[in-house]
Amino acid sequence: MKKILSYIWKSPDKRRVIYLPINKIDIKAKEKIDQALKNVNEGNTAAILLSINTKLPNSSHSLVYADQIGENLMNKTQAIGNGVKLITYAEDTCLGVGFQLLSYGDIVLSNPNSLLGNVGFSSDPWNLKEFSEYYQIKMRYIHKGKKKVRLNRFQDFEQEDIDWLMNIMNKRVEAISQLVTTKRASKFKNKDQTINLIKSGELFKPKQALELGLIDELTNPDEYVLKTYGKEVYIDVPQQNWKQKIGLQTFANNIISTDNSDLDLNEIENFDEQIRNLMMNYCIENGLRANIPLNI
Repeated sequence: MKKILSYIWKSPDKRRVIYLPINKIDIKAKEKIDQALKNVNEGNTAAILLSINTKLPNSSHSLVYADQIGENLMNKTQAIGNGVKLITYAEDTCLGVGFQLLSYGDIVLSNPNSLLGNVGFSSDPWNLKEFSEYYQIKMRYIHKGKKKVRLNRFQDFEQEDIDWLMNIMNKRVEAISQLVTTKRASKFKNKDQTINLIKSGELFKPKQALELGLIDELTNPDEYVLKTYGKEVYIDVPQQNWKQKIGLQTFANNIISTDNSDLDLNEIENFDEQIRNLMMNYCIENGLRANIPLNI
């Protein structure tokens, strides 16, 4: 039984790097990260590592929440103090809004095979005017407000609407490039060249990004943490921790206090049964086969 407790409870003296993965940058991702940061404190935190993998198109991600996530993580590391840094990592693809979020890191890492940059937006609205005329289909929008409907698909696109859309995309590109420049300018090898490449929508290979100063190192989280902090620091994944998913972490926190190293498990009523039930429920909910002994 004590062996099981060694898995579901770690000493508060052992320091950790908080590993936070993010795929889609939206309000749900922000809420999930905020929740994960609630129990982060100075005593056991060596760094916070945000791993970014934005495979979806730029329009699927929010610039607003990218800024909020980045600012919240920066504020958290500053509040903790004690040299705790924010590390950002480009996992597979880190494009557009994800590339903006990447620049928030005190240390910016990238997998050697990642794709970076691609700061730009595109729109391909179909014009169905000829289609509707050919099939004699009459369509119209009923709306209040002259500017409510833009790029009406059943009429010739107006240049004013095209300019309006281009203005939105230009502002978004400018916002991303400006933030990346603000965060990384001191490390740019050639500032003007790098800014122009960012605004052009260039797709950077990691080696090129390193040469330009857009990232600090080509590596992965395991190698970087081992090299920088040594074996005494472990990587913790609070959002994907299996112990938390089946409720064992909460259960352990309720029965174990940091000043009680000699816990008498016999004093806890039905301890074996409670853990076994938690495990069984988790396996059933996730469609897994379970082979759990009656006496754990």
